[in-house]
Amino acid sequence: MVYGLIASQSVLLSDIARALKEPINIKYTYKRLNSQLSHFSDDSLASFQSVYDEAILSMIGDRPIIVVDDSEITKNDGTHFESIGRVRDASTNTIKDGYHLCEMVLLYGKQYHPVKIYSHIYSEKEIGFISSNHETKKGLDYCFQLLGDKKAVFVFDRGYDKVDWFKLINQAGHDFIIRQKSNRNVINGGKTYNIKQLSKTRKGKVKLSTKIKGESYDLYCSHLRVRIPSQKKIEMSLVIIYGYGSTPMMLLTNKEVKNKKELIDIVKLYILRWRIEEKFKFEKGIFELENIRVKTIKGMNRMNQFMNYCIMIFAKLIEQNGRKMLVTKMLKRAKGLKKNIKLYYYRIANGIKEILHYDQVGIRTFHRIEKRKRYLQLQFTFE
Repeated sequence: MVYGLIASQSVLLSDIARALKEPINIKYTYKRLNSQLSHFSDDSLASFQSVYDEAILSMIGDRPIIVVDDSEITKNDGTHFESIGRVRDASTNTIKDGYHLCEMVLLYGKQYHPVKIYSHIYSEKEIGFISSNHETKKGLDYCFQLLGDKKAVFVFDRGYDKVDWFKLINQAGHDFIIRQKSNRNVINGGKTYNIKQLSKTRKGKVKLSTKIKGESYDLYCSHLRVRIPSQKKIEMSLVIIYGYGSTPMMLLTNKEVKNKKELIDIVKLYILRWRIEEKFKFEKGIFELENIRVKTIKGMNRMNQFMNYCIMIFAKLIEQNGRKMLVTKMLKRAKGLKKNIKLYYYRIANGIKEILHYDQVGIRTFHRIEKRKRYLQLQFTFE
């Protein structure tokens, strides 16, 4: 499956079946893949997940950065998909048929390649669904268990501005950076203020020139210590950022800010949140994730796991660029137009696909095929 995904750059089983180039009718390959995907045994899944987790653990450094966000898989023309629900399409800001996608992404290596730690496709109409917050909590608990004693920084967008996440991450002993909505109240100097009004009393004194979504910005930052009414015992840092949008960006974190360097570090950590958006775009562009046609939610999650494995392989290869000739050759075969890029996933994926294009036998050379001897019937000789 992994070979087929990389070679075809598609989650369509028919495209994967063609990429495998098996010496049988493609219909039988398609049927086998579809059956295996929908009836993946729990033991096989546990074994696959264990191997994946071991690979992820080898990629986690001393101070991991984990970005949490939701996306969606829209299925406008789907009528026979299992428990299909309603989702908001972020690209058009409209409500469509589809599925929710909850993800926790590790930023790996010097260039912060986004690699999934947890990814789950779900629908509000499936049996056993409780809430989106419950799905997020399951993902966070999974990350806490995988991290063990390592302390991570969890980065959230303003959709996660919720006291429950403050409590959960604090209790687990990790740090968080969460963008705030303008209706939150905070306590500063013993008085309660609206967070937006309080932010306007601070003008950014620290300048940071950076790029967000490929565009250059001059940001001006300030910070102050605050508490929230429901968590008065916990002191937090409110980071105010001017220069991105007409209103100040407000970040709340349990990390203590003591100097200019620590303030800039928090702002940079939040800006890295855009890496998960780039990853969503890559999956929907290269692998055509929204074109997935497996009709069961279980099958969709299995396909998603195989795709995660492909992306993890890409990240590990890219990190070896400049050290291993094979990786350099892969990137060169992609024939990219730009020399300096930040997200190498497109280039490594296209380079590998170009190389596999010349493979005439598919996966047959990767399997040990048993050739049985001709059956010989036992013969008795009578004299």
